Amino acid sequence: MSKENALDFLKQAADNSTLSEQVKEADEKTAIVDLAKQHGFEFSEDDMKNALPAIKQQPGFFGELTKAVLELFA
Repeated sequence: MSKENALDFLKQAADNSTLSEQVKEADEKTAIVDLAKQHGFEFSEDDMKNALPAIKQQPGFFGELTKAVLELFA
């Protein structure tokens, strides 16, 4: 598990509209972690928190996912 896996998951979600919507609709941290596991990405809530600085540096790349993730993990 790692923050790199969390970032890789968000990169995939940014490229997949269905997955992106699922991330944006998540209302709990565990929902995002579980959704990532379903797509082959293993990371913890702490890993996602550790990835926040990288996410904040690339808000244009992650688009609306940035807001959704920051609301849950920041």
